[in-house]
Amino acid sequence: MMFVPSRRWVGMLKCWGRRKMSAALAAGLMEADEGLARRNTPFHAIPGPPSLPLIGRLKDYSSLGRYGVGRLHERHLDLHRQYGDICREKLLGREIVHVFSREIAQEVFMQEGRYPGRTVIEPDVVYRTGRGIPLGLLNLQDAEWHRLRRLAQDRILRPAVQSAVLHNMDNIAQEFVMRTDMLRDPGSDVMERNYKDELHLWSLESIARLAFGIRAGCLGMDLTENSDAMQLVRSTQMYFRCLGKLIFSLPLYKVVPTPTWRSMASAQDTFVRLSENYIRQAWRNAEHGDPGTEDSLLFHLLKKSELSKEEVGATITDLFQGGIDTTTNGMMYSLFALAKNPEVQDLVYREIRTHLPEGAPVTPEVLRKMKYLKAVIKETLRLWPVIFGNPRLYDYDVVLGGYDVPAKTEILVHHRVMCRQERYFTDPLTFDPTRWLRDENTSPVPPYLFMPFGHGVRMCIGRRFAEQQLQLLIIRILQRFHVECQEAELGQVFSLVLLPDRNPRFVFRRRQGHTAWAPQAWTHGVGTTGRDARRRHRRQGHTA
Repeated sequence: MMFVPSRRWVGMLKCWGRRKMSAALAAGLMEADEGLARRNTPFHAIPGPPSLPLIGRLKDYSSLGRYGVGRLHERHLDLHRQYGDICREKLLGREIVHVFSREIAQEVFMQEGRYPGRTVIEPDVVYRTGRGIPLGLLNLQDAEWHRLRRLAQDRILRPAVQSAVLHNMDNIAQEFVMRTDMLRDPGSDVMERNYKDELHLWSLESIARLAFGIRAGCLGMDLTENSDAMQLVRSTQMYFRCLGKLIFSLPLYKVVPTPTWRSMASAQDTFVRLSENYIRQAWRNAEHGDPGTEDSLLFHLLKKSELSKEEVGATITDLFQGGIDTTTNGMMYSLFALAKNPEVQDLVYREIRTHLPEGAPVTPEVLRKMKYLKAVIKETLRLWPVIFGNPRLYDYDVVLGGYDVPAKTEILVHHRVMCRQERYFTDPLTFDPTRWLRDENTSPVPPYLFMPFGHGVRMCIGRRFAEQQLQLLIIRILQRFHVECQEAELGQVFSLVLLPDRNPRFVFRRRQGHTAWAPQAWTHGVGTTGRDARRRHRRQGHTA
């Protein structure tokens, strides 16, 4: 008589088998790990510059050193030339490992867990803690970071939301082009104003509409330095400038408020205060039934019962401030690249004319067809990234490039350095958008190399909106102007992000068939915002 096991016996046998297999697998992995550990090179053997006690290599980042904070990114290029694909340095008691190759970068990101850690911005943490402001996505770690990221990205990363705001973002881009046309010198076509300030205002207006659902009035022709818009611009610039200095200096601000600390805190106090004004304005507009406000990121987050109002306010303010400077600089670099490569500019213009008839709105379908434009933006950010690298901080040991790297070691993956190496890019310092076009003649760019917005789940949460903003404004500018630039070169300077080292003097030559806008056409961005502004636009024959 044949024995037929019951379901209980089958379950017990399977469980026993899994235990035996798991034990064997664990033993094998442990043995392999021990073997690898015996072959790995110890951490202290990672090459790097000699360090002084306590302060490490602080001199290199100070005004007394060769680089100073402003040329931090140039120092990274020299570190790679001198020490190779991985090097180690000490700074104020911190151990930092610099990664300069795609292969080791892959090892960094392949070993991150569910909650990838990153280095916090210590001066910002001290400021927020002292003011009772939540730490935000940039500084939170582990499960708390994951909770906030999950709730915030639920709306921000949806393609449908990106498509829904496209019309408003396009309107703002067109208004900004109108403003550019009116501010040019009528005889020479040169933009006499500080165009970086102008792009800051465009970025501010766009992000205010996205974050708060309001029109902030940043494109008005009568703005002064005391206006809310210009105060937001100046406070953001000062905040980033001071943060960069404080990160790479003795942390005396933790003991006594140094002049740099006071400047940073004052700038951020101003930004937070004005942002709170926008939040209150959004509330008032919502009470009057403004549909634009109710569709904003602010009100979406407020519907999340898991988030406190303080967390919502801090998250929206972070997105607001983070997007202003990064998008502005990305646009500056893009315009410069187009101006210095007229044949590339002509190809983008032809692509625009092919897919977007004059006077037609930009739609998601139109943007999907703009392959060459997207390649131009990628190539711009390859050569002029807004951030120089991606930080990681793991609470467990890892192995990088054959070296043991202990837990809590700061790891910096330098995509700016990697993107300038001949082993990854042919003629790496040449501006060539075709390297990003996928066809039978072009090899795809490998992963873990081009990361201007970060990598993985720690990637910039506003990436899609930033790319959309750049695409829209380039389209609308090139539709109306041929862009030139009087500067031969455009370098970068570190100020928490990488800024242009000068304000390029752009020349906007109106294309044939385009006439000047009449002054009465200038309506958007002046005076009130929200529902009242749209009523005024309708009275003057404009759509919202």
